[in-house]
Amino acid sequence: MPVITNIEDLRLLAQQRVPRMFYQYADSGSWTESTYRANSEDFQPIKLRQRVAINMEHRSTASSMIGQRVAMPVALAPVGLTGMQCADGEIKAARAAQAFGIPYT
Repeated sequence: MPVITNIEDLRLLAQQRVPRMFYQYADSGSWTESTYRANSEDFQPIKLRQRVAINMEHRSTASSMIGQRVAMPVALAPVGLTGMQCADGEIKAARAAQAFGIPYT
């Protein structure tokens, strides 16, 4: 598997592995693609800064959501079209959420 260092790497990997029709659907926005372009433009100026030689010993992504402890403040939900990428996509997402301690709604 290639080294993945950013979202673009994941996009290119999906382009190679996913049937063309499904990739094009997932990689595009709906109809005019205005939201797709707006999201890309909004995230462009955000720069993430690497921090090296920082003590990470007591860091944790654990949090709480609606009063429940979670491994990280993320939730997965069925989107209805996960099956386009993988036949059992929703089932696998629910199992992954459970394994990683995050909600599946």
